[in-house]
Amino acid sequence: MVVCNPIKILFGVMIALLLMLILAACGGDIDDTQSKTIPDAVEAAAKDLSERLNIPMKEIVYLSYTQTEWPDGCLGLAEAGEICTQMLTRGWEVVLEANGKQYTYRTDETGGNIRPDN
Repeated sequence: MVVCNPIKILFGVMIALLLMLILAACGGDIDDTQSKTIPDAVEAAAKDLSERLNIPMKEIVYLSYTQTEWPDGCLGLAEAGEICTQMLTRGWEVVLEANGKQYTYRTDETGGNIRPDN
């Protein structure tokens, strides 16, 4: 004959419930929040587009943003006569959409240097 100890059963159930609560609290929310964090440099590009088009930021759609290295301090987009630092510059290629049109930007890593690429 098998005798079950009700204290052990209750303890096991409580541990199982506690683990489920911990897993639910730590579920995908942390990863989702981190993946939705937009880098400052990317937001700076969207702000520039917002100001150029004179539209609110909420009307700009982030299509993509990719970390990259640009060939120089002018992000590979030097204007005639412009002197650029001759070193690789880490930054972002940002593709935005507003008013049904796509816009590509190049930024440095911090967003201090932002250049439209179209």
